[in-house]
Amino acid sequence: MNGADNFVSHNFSEYSSTFNSCLNLIIYSYLSLHKNKTYSRREILTATNSIRRKKTKKIELEDFLRNDLVVQYIEPNKKLFGLDYYLFQSGAEEFSNNIKVGILDIKVCSPLLNGNTYFVFECKRLNKGLIDKYVKEGISRFIKEQYYPNSGNYIAGMIAFLESITIEEKINCSDSYKEIDTILYKYKSEIKLNGSLAKYKLSCDEFNYIENYDYVFVSSHNRIQNPIAIELYHIILDYNDLIIE
Repeated sequence: MNGADNFVSHNFSEYSSTFNSCLNLIIYSYLSLHKNKTYSRREILTATNSIRRKKTKKIELEDFLRNDLVVQYIEPNKKLFGLDYYLFQSGAEEFSNNIKVGILDIKVCSPLLNGNTYFVFECKRLNKGLIDKYVKEGISRFIKEQYYPNSGNYIAGMIAFLESITIEEKINCSDSYKEIDTILYKYKSEIKLNGSLAKYKLSCDEFNYIENYDYVFVSSHNRIQNPIAIELYHIILDYNDLIIE
C-alpha cells in the first residue's frame, strides 16, 4: 500500500460503519472545540491542586484533554451521528480473564452489542520528544493484545494531541504524516507493521466539511496471537495553539 495514496473504503460492514461514525464524531467534536477553546497549563495545575487538596507540579494534560473532549463535545453530539445508544467512556478498565491488564483512554460500547464488541481509542500527547512513547506506550498495547485480549476486534484508534512547550519539539499537522510514518518504520518489526502508513479519506453524509479533514491515517499490524491483523486509525488533532502557559 502506497502511503502517498489516499486509502478509501466504500464497503463498510455494519461494524466498520459504526467505527466510521465514531471517527466523524471525533473530528466534528475537535473542530467545534477548536473554534473557541484554549487551555492554560497553569490553570489546570491550580485546579488539580485545589480539587485533590494536595500540591503537585505534574500536570496530567493528556487525561485532561481527553476528558474535556469526551465530556464536553463527544457525548453531547453523538446523536448527530446515529450513536445515541453508544457510551464513550473515559478511563475504562481492560480485563483479560477477569484480571485487570490496563486502562483504556476511550472505550466505545453499547448494550446493543455483546461485551466483547467495543472500540478502543488510545490517546497520546505528541511532539518530537514523546513520539517514541506513541509507539511503545500506545501502538504496542494493541499488538501485544493488552487491549482487546479476549476480543476479535480488528479496528482501533490512536488520538494524537499535538502539543509542546518548545518550538524545537513541535510537530505541525502538516508534518504529522511524515513523523508518524518515520516512527512506525523505525519500530516496524516490534509493531509487526504491514506496509506503510496510508492517508485515510473520511466519508460523512451528515456534515460534508468533515470529509476535508486531511489528518487521519491508517496502518495495519499483525498481532502476537490473534490471527486477524488490526487496523489502527491515527487521528491527529492540533492543540499547539490551544494550550497556553
